[in-house]
Amino acid sequence: MAKKKEEEAPKGSPAWMATFSDLMNLLLCFFVLLFSMSSVDESKAEAMIKSLADTFSIFSGGGSSFEDGVLISSGATQLSNLDEYFNTTGRTDEGDSIENVDQNKNGAEGDGKNDNNGENQQNQQDPQNQTGDNNENPDSGKTPDDQTGNKTPDDQNGPDNNQGQQDNGEDKNKDNTEEGKVKELTEAEIAEKAAANDLAENKEQSGILYEEIMGLADKYNIGDYMDIAIDAQSYEYVQIEINGSVLFDSGKAEIKDEALPIISKLGDVLKQYREYKIEVIGHTDNVPNTKKSDYPTNELLSSARAISVASYFAETKGIGWSKIYFSGRGEHEPVASNDTAEGRALNRRVEIRLYNLKNSD
Repeated sequence: MAKKKEEEAPKGSPAWMATFSDLMNLLLCFFVLLFSMSSVDESKAEAMIKSLADTFSIFSGGGSSFEDGVLISSGATQLSNLDEYFNTTGRTDEGDSIENVDQNKNGAEGDGKNDNNGENQQNQQDPQNQTGDNNENPDSGKTPDDQTGNKTPDDQNGPDNNQGQQDNGEDKNKDNTEEGKVKELTEAEIAEKAAANDLAENKEQSGILYEEIMGLADKYNIGDYMDIAIDAQSYEYVQIEINGSVLFDSGKAEIKDEALPIISKLGDVLKQYREYKIEVIGHTDNVPNTKKSDYPTNELLSSARAISVASYFAETKGIGWSKIYFSGRGEHEPVASNDTAEGRALNRRVEIRLYNLKNSD
């Protein structure tokens, strides 16, 4: 019976393969579109990449090739430097591998030992020749390094190494300069902060002192005869200002009898601050004194008036001289214009400055 001839399979891929390939392409495009429309948490993605890099990294110490660096940073074009990582790994700055440097070093030491042994044996065998060579050697005046042809450390290092040492010195000087600038900046900041703290402390103490003086002035009913204010610049003292016409006659330095009750009550106030510094300052207008006056200049007149008030506080009221100071400024520190009678009246004054405890030393 004749054998049935087998049917040959059609050439090429089966028909279903085309349909399957189209389906795979459509699925790929679908997922690409989904990914493009999605939002990726960069921090989580970076954490995942670092985790994978630390687990599978081929670099020492779990180095990551996904950080900003030579391998991969903002783009994949830096992969061209990958061969530099492997070609320079384990090499010195001069380009020699560490193993070759160690082998060369060991070989040089071994050759030196062998040469020394050979020379010692030769010297023991030919002592006479050694003596003759020493007498006839034209290079006997040279140093051992010159005779053996060895170079000094500077010669072995070469100009490149010397240049490197100079660069290191410049870098160190630059670092020292930067450190000095940082130190100066730090000292300036410290000084500025200390000054701010002092100002705040003065302001607080003088504010308390001002409130106390105002209360005592009202208690003794002398507030209408004087102006009380805090030093507006440094807050070191409270200033009590009394008009000169209240205390003195024109051209005179003796306290008027009708002014004694006022100055006496003020002395009672100041007596409560014996440990505080008290400064009495006299001022005048710019009108010159007459020749008959006991004080021919305004400087002398202002000083005499300051002494009169200070003496009354120190001696009559018993405050003492240990914390009382006085001075006369004449016409040189006016508070108003001397062109008018009102201005000149304001300039004739006596200032009593009561310093806070911080500035009373």
